[in-house]
Amino acid sequence: MKLHIVLIILASLLLSGCYSAGSASVGVNDVDTLSVSGNGKAVASPDQIEINFAVETQSINAEEASDNNAKLVNDVEEALKKAGIKSKDIETSSFNLYPQYDYSDIGRQRLIGYTASHMLHITSSNIEKSGNYVDAAISAGANRVDGISFTLSDNAQKEFYKMALDDAVNDARIKADILADALGVKIKGVKSVSTESNSYPVFMAYAEKSTGEDSSFFPSDVDVQTTVSVVYIIE
Repeated sequence: MKLHIVLIILASLLLSGCYSAGSASVGVNDVDTLSVSGNGKAVASPDQIEINFAVETQSINAEEASDNNAKLVNDVEEALKKAGIKSKDIETSSFNLYPQYDYSDIGRQRLIGYTASHMLHITSSNIEKSGNYVDAAISAGANRVDGISFTLSDNAQKEFYKMALDDAVNDARIKADILADALGVKIKGVKSVSTESNSYPVFMAYAEKSTGEDSSFFPSDVDVQTTVSVVYIIE
């Protein structure tokens, strides 16, 4: 009767969704094991901003479209530097030069000019100046803002990933203790630990534009998440 009660308790825990699936087994050399997974999360405030700007120009011929684009890109870069962005933090992510056609006549295409498109990517730790960067780039000739991302720097990623990892390991131990108590066994040690293949930190952040003359953007918190699988030795 006791065995039936234990099985019912375990089934209730797993079906409730509060615990990841765990399993007990006999491994190599007759070592009894208990396998569980733990989830961890650390909430961080972004310390880095990344913005993509597009500079597009059109002209009747390709050379002129490219030359005009180069001038505008130079103006945008200079404006961003004056706003506080370092040269090393301004990168070209792509450049395209392509023809434009008129398809108004059915069955015919007519070349009407060329478009040059230059994408700039900037990175800065001064997230409070994100609005200044956007305004400076647009005023200097940028046509589009193709994404504003609030993220974590490499150092911050490592710091908060460690916190999430600690949380995941603690979560796994709590689950293992509950399962071991329900099974009437004792945890004697750890046989192995691994992180899931998809457990690299996930960063999610959003930007909101405030009202007013100047652009202002406010980041939300970043969730750093990970999962670990732990195999405990039991007796």
